[in-house]
Amino acid sequence: MSNISKPKLFLADLSYVNKGKQWTIIPFPLNVSYMAAYIQKLFPDTFDIRIFKEPEKFLDAITNEKPVIVGLTNYIWNRNLTLKFASHLKELHPNCVTIMGGPNYNFAELDWVEQFMRKTPQIDFHIEGEGEAKFANVVESCLKNEFNPSKVKLSKPSGACFIEPNSNACVIDTVSRIEVLDDVPSPYQTGLLDEFLADPNYCPIIETNRGCPYLCTFCDWGSMGKSKSSTFSMERVVNDLEYIVENNVSKTPYLYIGDANFGLFPRDIEIAKLLRKYKDTKGFPENVYLYFAKNSSENVLKIAELIKDMTNFSLSRQTQNPEVLKIIKRDNIPLATFNKLAALGKELGVSTFVDLIYTLP
Repeated sequence: MSNISKPKLFLADLSYVNKGKQWTIIPFPLNVSYMAAYIQKLFPDTFDIRIFKEPEKFLDAITNEKPVIVGLTNYIWNRNLTLKFASHLKELHPNCVTIMGGPNYNFAELDWVEQFMRKTPQIDFHIEGEGEAKFANVVESCLKNEFNPSKVKLSKPSGACFIEPNSNACVIDTVSRIEVLDDVPSPYQTGLLDEFLADPNYCPIIETNRGCPYLCTFCDWGSMGKSKSSTFSMERVVNDLEYIVENNVSKTPYLYIGDANFGLFPRDIEIAKLLRKYKDTKGFPENVYLYFAKNSSENVLKIAELIKDMTNFSLSRQTQNPEVLKIIKRDNIPLATFNKLAALGKELGVSTFVDLIYTLP
């Protein structure tokens, strides 16, 4: 089947891109590329799938082409941009099914979620948490219901939030997380991110695990993970890193690691050794941006020592106020341990810094 006859499925993680600015480092749209890889696996050779990061390219595509499904991300930094594009998209293609997802809110705030859905009729469905299976449920329903938004809603695809056409009720449904992360194919090894590996305005990002064992109130990572962390296989991680290193044509010096707590698992030391090897033998990555495990341990410091010229070592506190710590469901490491780690970091020549959220109190 040629691309001309395939229905078009667009996935957009839009961002305010400032090209050519040295301080502007924009990560790949890894999030929506997971959706693309999963859809390709479940519905092979069915869709003409396109992935977008730049608003200008997305505007050109929706102006000159007619997508049947558009997936959009919802983050605090692109919410307004995304909703404006969704409105324009519905003006151009009223029957295009729009699906939004992201960590900008969670389904525990049911009243707020319903208010959001009623105020944004340009969004047909919103999904929360891990999106691959839930997005696929909506896509499957689109295939069965002729890509008609009303019919798709009446079919009630699981894992989605939407306004039901007949009753005008707000349906909020959740489904469990993906049990085996490797069930989602690698967007790198399937070639879905090759376009971005060749673009100097972006830097690669990789997940080695998902979820977070902590429940800090100010962060959505814990609620997304339901307090559990799951991992991609080590083989998958190694193959992804190798693919990035060998195919990063632009030689962007940065690599993002999109884990909530890098260093939480013993194998993270082995991943750090790989990063060390790649920099020494391939010259990439020069710099690594990551979030170290919150309650930093000496294992984390071993990782920091391995890649000390590639990243800084974070000793997160967020706040020193005991009452605030209780409210936000967070325990800091003892101050004596904090001082010991800071001194050890200085001894090893590892650059350290402290995270504080001044407004928490």
